[in-house]
Amino acid sequence: MSTFQRGDTGPAVAEIRDRLVRLGLLPHGHSETFDDHMDAAVRHFQQESGITADGIVGPATFRRLEEARWQLGDRLLTFQPSHLLTGDDIAELQRRLIELGFDCGRVDGVFGKATDKALREFQRNVGLQADGVFGPATLKAIQQLKRAVVGGRPQRLREDHLMESTRTGVADKVVVLDPGHGGPQDPGCSCEGVVESEIVLDIASRVEGRLAAL
Repeated sequence: MSTFQRGDTGPAVAEIRDRLVRLGLLPHGHSETFDDHMDAAVRHFQQESGITADGIVGPATFRRLEEARWQLGDRLLTFQPSHLLTGDDIAELQRRLIELGFDCGRVDGVFGKATDKALREFQRNVGLQADGVFGPATLKAIQQLKRAVVGGRPQRLREDHLMESTRTGVADKVVVLDPGHGGPQDPGCSCEGVVESEIVLDIASRVEGRLAAL
């Protein structure tokens, strides 16, 4: 796939712009030019999506734009081992299931085995056929139910519980901290007076202090 950036023109640029418009990142209007406003919108989208905010629409950014166009209920969702479905609608389904107390693992926007298992369990609990297909009937059922997990973010609560159950402490253990870089010959990256080796050394020192306190 080709990459697109500021200054490019053509139908592909118009398609990317249309997706950004539908996401509310650009005002309505048709254009085949990758201008400054579109560059800013792409960078904002990349930052929000957790990918490199370089303003270049390559395979990773285009894939995220494709995933972001789906809203929960727009399409049928089901587990397809040979070609896993991805999208923001799946991430929303995972969040809803977790809030209702059904464990589908991490919210990653991928319809995998854990999401399939949680969805089937939800369907059985509400009296639907447990076929693992998220269609109109399941959507209606999940919209009618209220959040069951309270007291914080459900996913974070579940992760904290898992960590608590596996915690063994740090007593009688050797922990090695390697800050990386260091010395005049290897300062690492630097920008506006901030040096990488100084940052990682400071972080490692803070971690050492926390571990020593434990």
